[in-house]
Amino acid sequence: MLIRLNVIDARVVDVSTAALYGDESSTLPIGRVTWTFPLRLVRRFVWRFIKRHVVNDFGLIAMLTFVGAVFLLFGVIFGAYHWVESFMTGHVATAGTVMIAVVPIILGAQMLLQALALEVQGSAGAEETRALSRPIFGASKGGRPR
Repeated sequence: MLIRLNVIDARVVDVSTAALYGDESSTLPIGRVTWTFPLRLVRRFVWRFIKRHVVNDFGLIAMLTFVGAVFLLFGVIFGAYHWVESFMTGHVATAGTVMIAVVPIILGAQMLLQALALEVQGSAGAEETRALSRPIFGASKGGRPR
């Protein structure tokens, strides 16, 4: 649900409450959740990225991500192919071949990092969210309920 709220740019505030469990014990299977939760989280991240940055608003973040991923993938595949070829034949790869592999890897990684920085910069900060929640929950200046 939090991922869907992020797609529509809704503000979410964490409200602390006391947990009362009584005599119940957890039925959460930790072993199964350890393997299924990260996969679900990655799948929902991809869905959120496509919905938010490709479908709703195709902009610089999507462009940097796609171009950076292509550059990075090309550099890794090209470099791995020539590294294996060099290993099998015993011939050392030339400096130009190495640079053709390294430059796209560096540029692709930089583009992905810049897309991540723009994503973080564009999201609402904690202080902004607290400021918006004060009138709703009657929080004091410190952000805690009165």
